[in-house]
Amino acid sequence: HNLLEESSKDPLTKLFNRRFIVSKMEKEHLVSRKKETLFAVILIDVDFFKKINDTYGHNGGDLVLVALSHTLQQNTRAGSFLARWGGEEFLMTCYVSSKDDLAKMMERLRSVVEQMIVDYDGQKIETTITLGGAIAHPGEHFSLVINRADNALYIGKEKGRNQGVIAV
Repeated sequence: HNLLEESSKDPLTKLFNRRFIVSKMEKEHLVSRKKETLFAVILIDVDFFKKINDTYGHNGGDLVLVALSHTLQQNTRAGSFLARWGGEEFLMTCYVSSKDDLAKMMERLRSVVEQMIVDYDGQKIETTITLGGAIAHPGEHFSLVINRADNALYIGKEKGRNQGVIAV
């Protein structure tokens, strides 16, 4: 393990951390301006995570976050990046061909997580996620793309969770 790798990874999930993904997005976003593909951001939040922690303790909660990070990573397209954004929130960057393509991708992630069962000391923990997605507008700074994805995520939570919402 070198120091750079240590500083770019989240110790629990082994995913990239927030600082690394922000520096990565600064580069990626420039790349997307040159390509024909659309740069998108998906924010993913574990539904009722506090209840998981309250019911199973922080070890149970940590186990869910680790399992979730593996499940998300296994269902991530080539060229996409997944990071732990903070707490029970994850951020994915990806290239999509259309809004419909992004919607399909988000639905696949939602669906595989809903089917995921975490075994914690013989107890079965099930969880769902809410997702907010946004496609970058030409020349839009990625921080604004994240803000729009975050707003979409909030709408998904308001509308009952366990769903994906794409920002306009």
